[in-house]
Amino acid sequence: MIRKLLPVLLVLVAPMVANSQIVSQQLELLDQWSFDASLQVISMHGFSDCHNREFVALGHSNGIEFLELTAADTLLYRGSYVGADGVQIWSMADYQDRLYLMNDAVPGELLVLDITSISDSLLIQEFKLEEIVVPSRLWVDATSRIMYVCGIAAADLQFFDLSENRSQPHFLKTAHLSGGIVTDLFPENDTLFVAHGTNGLTIYDDNNNNDTLSIISQWQNEFFNVSTARPAKDRTGIYLQTNGAIPGIIRVPFPLENPYSISAIYQSFPEGLPAQPVNFNIRGQHGFIAYENAGIEIMDLSIVDTLFRIAYARQDSVNYEQFFAGLPSDRLLAFNDQNNLEIFSINNITLETVPQDFLYEILPNVSGPLLPCEGDEILLSVPLQADHYRWFLNEAMVGDSSLYRATESGNYHTVLEIGRCVYESNPINFEFGELPDLSDIMGDTVRACPQEVVTLAKPSIVDWDFSVWLKDGNVLPNTSDFIQIVTDGTYRLLASNGACETVSAATRVEFVSIPDLDIEWTGTELKVMSGFEFQWYFNDTIIEGETFNRLVPLEAGSYTVELITEEGCTFFTDPFIFRLTANENLEVDKVVKIYPNPANNKVRISLPTSVTDFSFSINDITGKEMYRSQKSNAPSEITINTSNYQAGIYFIKWKKETMTGQEILTIIK
Repeated sequence: MIRKLLPVLLVLVAPMVANSQIVSQQLELLDQWSFDASLQVISMHGFSDCHNREFVALGHSNGIEFLELTAADTLLYRGSYVGADGVQIWSMADYQDRLYLMNDAVPGELLVLDITSISDSLLIQEFKLEEIVVPSRLWVDATSRIMYVCGIAAADLQFFDLSENRSQPHFLKTAHLSGGIVTDLFPENDTLFVAHGTNGLTIYDDNNNNDTLSIISQWQNEFFNVSTARPAKDRTGIYLQTNGAIPGIIRVPFPLENPYSISAIYQSFPEGLPAQPVNFNIRGQHGFIAYENAGIEIMDLSIVDTLFRIAYARQDSVNYEQFFAGLPSDRLLAFNDQNNLEIFSINNITLETVPQDFLYEILPNVSGPLLPCEGDEILLSVPLQADHYRWFLNEAMVGDSSLYRATESGNYHTVLEIGRCVYESNPINFEFGELPDLSDIMGDTVRACPQEVVTLAKPSIVDWDFSVWLKDGNVLPNTSDFIQIVTDGTYRLLASNGACETVSAATRVEFVSIPDLDIEWTGTELKVMSGFEFQWYFNDTIIEGETFNRLVPLEAGSYTVELITEEGCTFFTDPFIFRLTANENLEVDKVVKIYPNPANNKVRISLPTSVTDFSFSINDITGKEMYRSQKSNAPSEITINTSNYQAGIYFIKWKKETMTGQEILTIIK
C-alpha cells in the first residue's frame, strides 16, 4: 500500500514570533513555526540522514509534517505524509534510513517510511497489529536491533527484529507483562526495564523466547505514577518521571548490571521544580525536562543527590508538551500547546556527543591473529544490514558480502549502500608476515647403520631470522645450521621471521638394530641367526663360498661371520676359537665378553683365563680414541669408567697375539 507525500498547505503557517515573551537563560530561540490549530500535533521526533542533515517529524491527526533543520537558524518545510483522516500518529522512532510510526487505527497499524529522501512516496510497508487493539508507543534499540510496540489497553509488548530486513520488521513474539500497561522502557543486554505507571518500575529477564517475561525485581510506591524511566550515565541508578500525588523526578539507586539489588530506597527532587514535569529525557549527564505551563529546563545530573538547573526557557501560560534533545547539532526542539514548534540553541553548555547512528562511521569487526603471517586468515565483518556490500583491497574490489576473509597484505576498506546513502569505512592496513621457505627440506625416512652419523643441514640460502632443530618436538640447543644424528628420532627444522614461524617436513631417522652376533655350536656345525647375507672367515681370511648362516668347521682356529643387512650395514660376530681335543672333540671358546651392553657409567671386559699378550682400544663413531690399554698379560676382567662418554655407539678393537677382533658397545644416558 503506497500513500503519497503531498503538501498540506493549510497545515503550516509562515514562521512567526511567539505571542508572549520568552524568558531564557543559556537557551536562544532560533526559529519558530506555527501550525493550524485544527491539526493538533501529538508526537515529535528528530533525526539526521546520511548527509548529516537534520529533520523533525511532527505526527498529528492527519499524517506527518517534515521540516529540515540543517540551516543554523531556519526551519525549512519539506513536505507531508498524508494518512487516513482522523487517524493519529502516536509514536515514532527511526533506525538507519527508516522511520517507524504507530497510529491509533483499530486494530493498530505499524508503518515503515523510507526517509532516505523526503519525496512523494515514503510508505514502504504497513502492518496490522492484530494483538494490540489500541497502540500507544514504540521504541527501537539500535544495539540489539529490536523494536518494541505496546498498547494502552492491555499489558502486552510485541517484539520485532530489524536485523534481517529493516523495511519488513520480523515479528518475534508478544509478551504479557505482569506489571501492567507500559508507559516507558529501555533494554540493557538481556534485561528489560519497564515503567508501568501506578505499578512503578518492573525489571524483566528477557534471556529466553518465552511469551511471559520473568520478573527479576520491582520498585513501587503508592504515591508515584511512573511515566518515564531513564538510566543514569554511570549506570548506578534510574531516573523516573512521576505524576500523581507527588509529581516530579526521582532517582532509584542500584547498579544496572545487578538489578537484583534494587530496594525501596529513592531520592526525590521536588524542591526547585517549577511545575509538574510532562516530558523527561537524559543525554549523558544532563537531564531535559518540559513542564506544564512552566517552560523547559536543562539539569546537571553529575551530582547524584541534586538536580542543578543550568538552562531554561519559559513563556507565560505556555505548556511545552513535546521536547527533543537528541540531535547531533545540540539544537533543542520544543512543541507547545499553542501549536508552535520552537528550535533553541544552547549557549556555553557542552553536551555529551550524541552517538551518531553507527552507519555514519563504519567500523568493521576484525577477528584473527594480532600479527598475521602467510596462510593466516583475518575475518572482516560489518554488523549492519545493508542493501549492498563492497570490500576493497588497495582500491580493487575483492568481495560483495557482509563478511570478507583477508589473506593478503594491504589496505582494506568497505563501502555500504543503504537506501540511497553510501557509507565508506576508513582503511585498515594488514601486513601478513613472510614465512620461512623450508620447501628444500622434503622430509623422508632415513635408515642408517649404527656406526654412521646422519647429518641434516638447513638450506645454504635462508630467508629467516632464527632457526633451531627439533627432535621429537623438543628443541635441540645450538643446532641452527646443522645437526649430527646418532640416535633414532623424528627431526624437523623450526625457523622464524619475527612472529612468523614454521617447521619443515619431518625426517625420520632410524638406525639399524645390532643383530645377535653370537656363533652357536650345535655339536656338528657352527650357526648364526638367519635373515642376512653372510660371509665366513677363518683366522681373518675369507672362506670362499661359505655365504650361509651355517658352517661345518674342518680345522681348529678362529672363526668369524660377517652379517650384511638389506641396508648394507655390516656386522662381525665375536671370534670363536675351536680346537680338536685328544678325543677329537670340538671345543669352542669366545675370546672377549662385554657387559653390561648397553652400558651407562661403566663397562666390564671379561677374558678367558688362558688369554695372554692382550690389548684393546675404545673409539667413538667418528674414530676418536676414548681409551687404550697397554699390551700385557691381562687380568680375567677389566672395568672401564664410561661416565663421561656421550650416548651413542662405540667400537672395542682388541688384539690377542696374532688374533684381532672388534666388539660394538652401546652407551646410554
